[in-house]
Amino acid sequence: MAGICGWVNNQADSAPPDLNSMAAALARFDGARPQTAVKPRCGLAAAELGAGPFLAEDGQLLIGFSGAPHFASRDLNELARARGRAAALAEGYRRWQGNLASHLLGQYAIAIIDQNEPVLYLAVDRFVTHPLAYAIESNGIRFASNLDALNIDRRFALNPQSIFNYIYF
Repeated sequence: MAGICGWVNNQADSAPPDLNSMAAALARFDGARPQTAVKPRCGLAAAELGAGPFLAEDGQLLIGFSGAPHFASRDLNELARARGRAAALAEGYRRWQGNLASHLLGQYAIAIIDQNEPVLYLAVDRFVTHPLAYAIESNGIRFASNLDALNIDRRFALNPQSIFNYIYF
């Protein structure tokens, strides 16, 4: 199972999650080799089969994606062919910021971390063919393509009303 995972801390002195163990959970079924990038207040990993890279750093941006995002913009599609999809995603984020997903086509899950802010931008395609889960913690946020990769303590209470709503609505 391929995908992306990572974290952003809002406190510089807090201990970061173990990105390698998060990434290992992404690659355990299909042998995809995870790429990782760890910075002082954030970390990002991508594990995907196929031609990459699926993880890149472009200036202050860390970009990771899973799937095959395409662009409604011709010039960004040309940039993706010339320099890779991650470079095109970085340029698209600079142009449209939080509105990037409305300019994307295809099946994808993307994570863009702006290290200067820090800001985390997560997006999935309209049919959620590449899902993302997240967990908000006291010192930041974790996200991953599957729950195992979140690597969180799973002691929580299920809400019976939520289960009822899911099943019957």
